[in-house]
Formats: sequence, structure tokens, C-alpha cells
Amino acid sequence: MCSLNHRCAERKKESGKQVLLVYGGGSIRKNGIYDEAVLKDALKECGRYDRLLSRTQAASDVWRINHAEGKPVTVSDDTITILKTA
Repeated sequence: MCSLNHRCAERKKESGKQVLLVYGGGSIRKNGIYDEAVLKDALKECGRYDRLLSRTQAASDVWRINHAEGKPVTVSDDTITILKTA
């Protein structure tokens, strides 16, 4: 099965700059494009949270908090929400 990126690239060559996924009757669910797009978005979101919350990545909010030696640290709204919820 071709990847979503490959399929969109092929359609882009045929039609111009943009590709619109239109479906009816569950067709993109049946051929796997929907699942692939959802998985891609989920993995992207996981990467974003890892970049915010990693203890080992020097640029993450959590790393900077842990290494601030008690000094104030500016963090993202998402980090604040997660830490308040934890």
C-alpha cells in the first residue's frame, strides 16, 4: 500500500498545488488513507508533547524547569495545564 504522502504527491502533480480528500460511504476508511492520516497526526502530537515534557531534551519545558536552579522559567500553556492536572 502506498503512503498517504505518496498518494497526495501523485494527485498534486495531476491537479496543482492543493489536494482535497473527499470521501463518501467510508471509502477513505476502507482504503486506509483515513487511518494513516489519523496515525500521522497522533504521532505528530506525541512528538510535540515529547518536545515539551522530556526530562532529557535540553530544549523541553520540563528540562528547563529541572535545570533552572529555582529561577523562573517561561513555559507553554500546554505544559502549565498538564502540570496542574498531574
